[in-house]
Amino acid sequence: MPIRQYIVMAGRRVRIQCPRCKAYRYHAISAGVRQKNVRCHRCGKTTLCRFEHRSGKRESCAIRAELILSDTHRISGHLCNMSPTGLGILVRGQSRAFRPGQELRIRYRSWGRVIDRRARVVNVSPGRIGVQYSDAA
Repeated sequence: MPIRQYIVMAGRRVRIQCPRCKAYRYHAISAGVRQKNVRCHRCGKTTLCRFEHRSGKRESCAIRAELILSDTHRISGHLCNMSPTGLGILVRGQSRAFRPGQELRIRYRSWGRVIDRRARVVNVSPGRIGVQYSDAA
């Protein structure tokens, strides 16, 4: 089983170091690549590397949330990660209700208080959406 490395991208080229022999080589990584098997040029060890292309830090969480599309349409979901600029939300079986650019309100509890924020949908994938805050915190 290959050893995994987690690399935060700063540009197009990244320095990957072999966990066995400590040799390193620079690799060009495209914007759409999330993971790649890299073989060491010296010892032949294969390592699975995961690449994070986001500029800001995000933290994992598991918080129940309510997504308010209009006064009559509400969807329940779970926040799975948070960053200073947005959220990742699990909406199992209901991702068809969202489209990129759509405005919505998100209401959830954190540290004993109810937080109500306005957001814009940025990314829609099966079972999951990504939103970016559209109001000032």
